Amino acid sequence: MKPQLICLIVSLTLLAAITACGGGDSSDNDDYFETSGFKDCDNLSLMTTSPISFNDLIAIRPLGTLNPPDHTQPTRHTYWYAGDPGNPPTSEELAEVVSPGDIRLFEISETTYSNRSYESDYTMHFFICNQVSGYFNHLSELDSDFASQIGDFSQGSCDSYSTSSETVSNCTLQIELDIPAATPIGIVSYFGTLDFGMDDSRVTNTMASTERFEFIKHAVCPMNYFVGSEKEALLNITGEYDGSVQRIIEPRCGKVDFDIEGTASGAWV
Repeated sequence: MKPQLICLIVSLTLLAAITACGGGDSSDNDDYFETSGFKDCDNLSLMTTSPISFNDLIAIRPLGTLNPPDHTQPTRHTYWYAGDPGNPPTSEELAEVVSPGDIRLFEISETTYSNRSYESDYTMHFFICNQVSGYFNHLSELDSDFASQIGDFSQGSCDSYSTSSETVSNCTLQIELDIPAATPIGIVSYFGTLDFGMDDSRVTNTMASTERFEFIKHAVCPMNYFVGSEKEALLNITGEYDGSVQRIIEPRCGKVDFDIEGTASGAWV
């Protein structure tokens, strides 16, 4: 076989893998699964309420989306769109985020910026049951009632750094707070988006090198964990960010494990 043809085949294989995946946050929740002390998971129907109302929700991008420069490996979370990132909604138009089910909050972080159009950014980690955890990333505000139960972020673990243009500060609180389904949590990001990721310790994704991709070992798609009617409605708007293209191939929810052992297909580092 000619070298040029070999190169073309490898390039196309890599392109197919890359266009189906993206990068992700590095977190390993095995310790949390072992110590959560929450309710056991009976089945996959663990959540009852879309975290963003269908009146506001435009589309969801599936698991494994490529989104460089930040995400150049399989993205371990889904993207929920309640606005056009290219034309962000006004602060009055930002959609509310609610608890998707009966959850237990165990960690929440506040990041503040000294020189951006938005001043704060919140991330929260929670259990849905003992074996399943989830997180929301990029909340622009917290609901006032919810915030009153969190307390003072400055009492948590805090650090900061400065660049030539700004100072970024972060405080993280460890907390145990049970939150009923549909409880108001906060507001989507200033761009009208929300990251929603989940891990299930009962699921182990298949990679050629698990050690390199520990952060996606248990990553699963949130939509698959909603009750039947809610799950189907969410999958029906999964695809392109603006709702123009619906994902119809299986798994409709996406995936993060694209490696085919013994080939050049998969996630490269």
